[in-house]
Amino acid sequence: MNVGIVYHLRPQSNFRFCKVGRTHGNGRSVSERIRELNNMRYGGFSDWVELDKIVVHNCVEVERKMHGELNDYMIGPGSEKEMFYVEKDEVKNFLTNTG
Repeated sequence: MNVGIVYHLRPQSNFRFCKVGRTHGNGRSVSERIRELNNMRYGGFSDWVELDKIVVHNCVEVERKMHGELNDYMIGPGSEKEMFYVEKDEVKNFLTNTG
């Protein structure tokens, strides 16, 4: 199993966008991942913040399910494949019910 964290991030400057991802087993925390995303200006933003996170027994599977649930909201193909245009409560609901 891949015990880890599935997280929900938003850029402070535009809460309409979000990123759903995971971190596990590599010792990288969510805050470290946020720092990386901000440094690379992921999605054109450098002010990502954590909204929600959940520890799960199989973060790879939970992340895959979340991306499937949010597929209709995906921004588009490209390097930002984990970026969505969706209301924060909807993501929180998916995260709570999927995790």
